[in-house]
Amino acid sequence: MLMLALNRNVRATHSGPTPTSAATAPLHRHGSTANRVTDRYSDRLMLNSSNFDEISTVCSLVNESAFEHGILASSSRCDINNSHAVISPTPSSSNTVTAALETRNKPTPLPPQNAAELSTSATKTEPRKTRRRKRTVGAERVGNEKNQTTPQCGKHCLKPGCGSSCKKKCSSKIPEEMRDKINREFWTMSHFQRRCFMLHATQRKLADRKTAGSDSRRKHSYYYFLDSTDGKKSVCKTFFLTTLGFQKNNDTALQNCLKSTSLDSIKPGADRRGKAPSTRKVDRSLLREHIESFNPAVSHYRREHAPNRRYLPSDVTVKAMHADFVSKHQVACSYQVYRQMVHDMNISFATLGQEECDKCEEFRLHNPQHRSDSLSDGCDVCQNWNKHMKRATEARAQYRQDTDADSSNERVVFSADLEKVIMLPRLNMFKSVLFARRIIAFNESFVPVGSRQNLKPLAVLWHEAIAGRKREDIISAFHAFFATYRDIPQIALWLDNCAGQNKNWGLLCYLVYLVNSDETSTEIIELNYLEPGHTFMSADSFHHRVELSMKQRGKIYDFNDYEQCVRNSCSGGVDVKSMTVSDFRDWVDESSAYKIAKSTPRPYLAEIVWIRFQRGKVTFDYKTEFGQTDVTTCNFLTAKACKNGVATGATRLIPRGIPADKKADIIAKLSAVMPATRVQFWRDLPTAPVPDLITEYE
Repeated sequence: MLMLALNRNVRATHSGPTPTSAATAPLHRHGSTANRVTDRYSDRLMLNSSNFDEISTVCSLVNESAFEHGILASSSRCDINNSHAVISPTPSSSNTVTAALETRNKPTPLPPQNAAELSTSATKTEPRKTRRRKRTVGAERVGNEKNQTTPQCGKHCLKPGCGSSCKKKCSSKIPEEMRDKINREFWTMSHFQRRCFMLHATQRKLADRKTAGSDSRRKHSYYYFLDSTDGKKSVCKTFFLTTLGFQKNNDTALQNCLKSTSLDSIKPGADRRGKAPSTRKVDRSLLREHIESFNPAVSHYRREHAPNRRYLPSDVTVKAMHADFVSKHQVACSYQVYRQMVHDMNISFATLGQEECDKCEEFRLHNPQHRSDSLSDGCDVCQNWNKHMKRATEARAQYRQDTDADSSNERVVFSADLEKVIMLPRLNMFKSVLFARRIIAFNESFVPVGSRQNLKPLAVLWHEAIAGRKREDIISAFHAFFATYRDIPQIALWLDNCAGQNKNWGLLCYLVYLVNSDETSTEIIELNYLEPGHTFMSADSFHHRVELSMKQRGKIYDFNDYEQCVRNSCSGGVDVKSMTVSDFRDWVDESSAYKIAKSTPRPYLAEIVWIRFQRGKVTFDYKTEFGQTDVTTCNFLTAKACKNGVATGATRLIPRGIPADKKADIIAKLSAVMPATRVQFWRDLPTAPVPDLITEYE
């Protein structure tokens, strides 16, 4: 008697005869409720029969079929409680078990009344097939590498040799077992190793005689060798190819190896498959030529600061440049390729607020483990960045202190900076303007720091036909500013660290001249320098407003239109000084390199953050940190300048001018899109044999 004891009672009562479909229903791949209960309590099963596996399978089959086809849903009841149940098989159940075993894999038709319902149920309960990836590590991975050429081994299996008619009698030299070994080892090699084998198993020499005469294409004679049990044996070409698994009339792989290698080389030539130039590749020289047609200009800054960077005006975009290139050349060039070429040519756009700090970026990328809150004492990058941020924080704190200072007639604070590249005319709606050679306009801006000073920004403007951007030209712009505020006793300026504009010995010589001259009543001049990479100040905000004014105006035909845009910025609250030729002077640098080198400590302009000039002195005081309480005095002028004073600059009489071909190009291309009243400005521009500031730096 079969007895099955479970920890939980599963009592099934069925009214009426047991349906045959309960035993013959198809078995699904996933486990049913009865199966899961059985698996869970399989360790508590007690069975008094030796046919345990067979009965367990049948019970699972019957229960699974009954639950899945809904037989127990209406006519059966399944109660689970904490009591024990004893289930004894009856003759009818034995018949059911036998029927289930016989029809285990045979599908049974569904009852007519439940066909649609059961079809839907079977569809919903069909499990998904999941893929499992085998993890290959260690020795298994090595085995897989050896099996990578298995398909090739099947394709290039050992072929029949040359036969008994061969003059070399190759079959008698190398037995079939050796040929099979060579073939298998050959196809377990890498591609490069197979080429090496074919090269060293073949001997080449120049052809001794040519049967076809002088027109013969045969240049070499070939001899083939294979290893045997007693050394290398000379074989025919057919035997050589078929041993390696190639067809006897197909020597393409062999010829590709030999023809790409010189006679005196022991290394096979590089495999050129896939190395042919792409037919869709865009000619990079064509891209460069098109980008250069927009005339990118060199930076206002000295080449020590930006040695290779060039700029395009803000009215030009990469998207418009790419669209023009595609329409002109009818070349399938993607936007990403064109944009990358602009980047590779080190060309940027004169847009405010895009500068980033080089030292901060270096610190961010040098080591992910080194962060601002966990600096390494032994890392030079971390320590240099820490000093850099300390100087930047101190400079910004001092700048904010000047920003919050109350308004005073005794001391004024300005920030000064040269606006980025401005190219005229600015008519971005006309393609002819984008490709024309334009002139550069300069805007040295002096903007009050803070809102408590009742002062207006001063914009000192000129263009390259009047003067350039040399040190003397920038100093002349500073002179125009100090002449405007000549009655202020104390003037403080915030500047960036550009050596060509704001931090050079020529500017310091000029300030010694100015503070001791009768042209102003200024007693003290202070220069404050922000840390490189953290130089945002009020002048940058003013330049942004000028840019907005230019966009609102739309068409800027000449320098007078640009001047009007500057006046209209800040709701018209701007003073504009339009420089003429006589406003520029050739200021002389009268600093003594000998005195500077012998000074103790030696002053390095790159380290100085604060400078003060006082009336009655030919020296200046400086600090290398804003937190310093003591100042250092620097005597840097030549003996002649100390005795007689710094000489004033000679006034210029002749404008700089622009190249004649540049002027002709502007008039020829742009006069058609300009009013007649604006063309006159371009016709009156002076010309001279001078460098083009678009491409060169004076």
